[in-house]
Amino acid sequence: PEKVLENVRAWNATHIIVYQKTGSTLEPVWEEKGFNILSTYDFGENLDKYTPIKPWMGDDPKWWLLKAPD
Repeated sequence: PEKVLENVRAWNATHIIVYQKTGSTLEPVWEEKGFNILSTYDFGENLDKYTPIKPWMGDDPKWWLLKAPD
């Protein structure tokens, strides 16, 4: 999160996307650093929309849209 915070400041970003493995919960460090969860999307829960070919490699991801701290 520290490097992300540096980039948020450098780019004047207001939002970020974090990804982890499908079915996981967001690592608490993001909220501890002041990021707020706005939305999530778990590709693993929506595999029927991506058959027969997944548009990613490796483990199924889960995304979080986070609002950056002010």
